[in-house]
Amino acid sequence: MPGHAEAVLSVNFSPDGRQLASGSGDTTVRFWDLGTQLPAHTCQAHKNWVQCVSWSPDAVMVVSGDQNGVLWLWQPKTGETIGACRECHPYIGNLNSDTPGDTQNAFLFAEMFLG
Repeated sequence: MPGHAEAVLSVNFSPDGRQLASGSGDTTVRFWDLGTQLPAHTCQAHKNWVQCVSWSPDAVMVVSGDQNGVLWLWQPKTGETIGACRECHPYIGNLNSDTPGDTQNAFLFAEMFLG
């Protein structure tokens, strides 16, 4: 099975359990289709190890954080970026979203990126 070129540092299942997001020392985020066990998208925007990945409660977005303190927001269906927060924190080691299915929290999740 094709995968990351370096160690996987973070994994997180989508709220519906059909996808997996992973972050790696190879600086990529991958979205995995658990039905085929293959990567659906390989996302390249980070410049340092991807320490954490977290799904929005409605599974429409994923945020990833790296060792440089940069957060990227992704569309898991397409693998495209939505936005970035480059001055969030000097080091990001953990991210958590809130109650699954809560669209208000999903909106707030995106609001911090898009203003």
